[in-house]
Amino acid sequence: MNKKLLSCFAVFAGTLLFTVSNGYSFGSYKDDIDQACAPQPSYTPVSCSSCHDSNQAQEAYFAGGTALTDFFCPPATPTCTDNDNDSYAVEGGECGPVDCDDTNDAINPGAQENCSDAVDNNCNGLVDDLDPAAVGCLVCTDNDGDTFASNGGDCGPIDCNDNDAAINPNAIDIPNNGIDENCSGSDSVDPTLMDNDGDGFTQSDDCDDTNPNINPAAQDIPNNGIDENCDGFDSIDTALLDNDGDGFTPATGDCDDTDGDINPNAIELCTDGVDNDCNGFVDVQDSNAVDCPVTCVDLDADTYAIDGGECGPVDCNDSDAGINPGSEEICGDNLDNDCDGEIDENCDFTCPDLDGDGFQDAACGGMDCNDNDASINPGAAEVCGNGFDENCNGASDDTCLTCPDGTLLVIKEMEYNRGDEKLAIKGRATVGNSITIINSDTNEILAEGISVKKGKWKAKIKNVDRSLENITVFTSSGCAVDRTVRGGDDDVRDHDRDHDDDRDHDHDRDRDDDRDHDRNRDDDRDHDRDRDRDDDRDHHRDYDRDHDRDDDRKSSHKRFRR
Repeated sequence: MNKKLLSCFAVFAGTLLFTVSNGYSFGSYKDDIDQACAPQPSYTPVSCSSCHDSNQAQEAYFAGGTALTDFFCPPATPTCTDNDNDSYAVEGGECGPVDCDDTNDAINPGAQENCSDAVDNNCNGLVDDLDPAAVGCLVCTDNDGDTFASNGGDCGPIDCNDNDAAINPNAIDIPNNGIDENCSGSDSVDPTLMDNDGDGFTQSDDCDDTNPNINPAAQDIPNNGIDENCDGFDSIDTALLDNDGDGFTPATGDCDDTDGDINPNAIELCTDGVDNDCNGFVDVQDSNAVDCPVTCVDLDADTYAIDGGECGPVDCNDSDAGINPGSEEICGDNLDNDCDGEIDENCDFTCPDLDGDGFQDAACGGMDCNDNDASINPGAAEVCGNGFDENCNGASDDTCLTCPDGTLLVIKEMEYNRGDEKLAIKGRATVGNSITIINSDTNEILAEGISVKKGKWKAKIKNVDRSLENITVFTSSGCAVDRTVRGGDDDVRDHDRDHDDDRDHDHDRDRDDDRDHDRNRDDDRDHDRDRDRDDDRDHHRDYDRDHDRDDDRKSSHKRFRR
């Protein structure tokens, strides 16, 4: 109720007084007020007549103008449009809050803001979650500003770490760092970047990432079949190889790894001129030797003793292995090389030494097979693998024991009878290989598939072409040795034994053979000025000596077996 109307009621009691004292009738008072309030009606309640006694009403009436209208006239009724009958009009002002959509009774200033319909439901100018008063809003928390929220659901993929903008479902995961950058649930794993054995090398470089002792920085242990340093293969130490399969290597004391019968566990045989048990003592020098027929002193280990008798021809200088009854006399050295009691016998001192190496030219009776090269003479060391006979023993590379791959191949003995067309040959090689022999000039295979037993091999080949001059011996591991075949007459055999086989005789050569040998040599000496006969004498003497030694060796071995 308007305060003005209340005032009229309040002065109800004084209306008559007001009328009498002012000389006005109620009718004229009301007419003036109605006229002032037109076209709006004035306040017309029954009690309005009491206003004549109200000082406030009197003051408003007599003041006239807006004072009268403000006091006696009710406010004009506004025009309010409410098409959707939601009690809110579009005009605003005296019609109340503005209805922002008068076609929808659910949209008005009294409605509740719905956060999910993209509509300003309560007409406050704020839509959905922009309106603090909205209900049902989707709340998405993105503390690190990477456009991914920690809520999930309608907020999209979950940001598993909303405090780090580098971690979200759209990030690229860095493998093996223990951080789930792309929120997949776990850190990605790149096996090539892992170091499972903790040796400082990852799988991309470590050939065995389960063993910390195997990596590119490790020290490789040779011959164990394991590639510790990841270079693709196990290293080979030939000193640790057992070429002859006797259970011993050079590193474990095998002094001849080409012969399975020679090793630290073998029995020292007293008559073979070999250190069978590899203790540094040969035959009678070894207190462990068996079946020693006599005690023969051989200080220089040249297989000739100073004792004579059953010990064989006397070594006239037992401190020099190059001087013994089996040596050739060397002209010009002023030594009795062959222990026959004469010095430089049968030597032609007019024979030159063109290369100045201390050995005379073989063309005039000397021993130098190439008097134009000082590096080639009987005292030179054989150079392996070059195909030259540096030590003038008639065989190139004869002292070479190992092939480039660490295995062994050597020709120990060869006998060729052109008349019978037969070739007998034997040698040594690493166990596990097989041997092939070819004619080097025609590539014809003479023999193949020859097995190596206890480090030794041999072959007897028939129907060999008489034109044979050169042979090549191969192992199945690819090692090769070339050899020139000498010999020509039906009854002449070519001997190609290296220094080791020269030692294989024993000292049981009987005295009759010695005398026959000396007699042949004395007869030959009578013709020392005839160069051709000298050559024949030397050839036959070599032949007799070799066969005497073969007979002695066979006799000795027979006695050992008995």
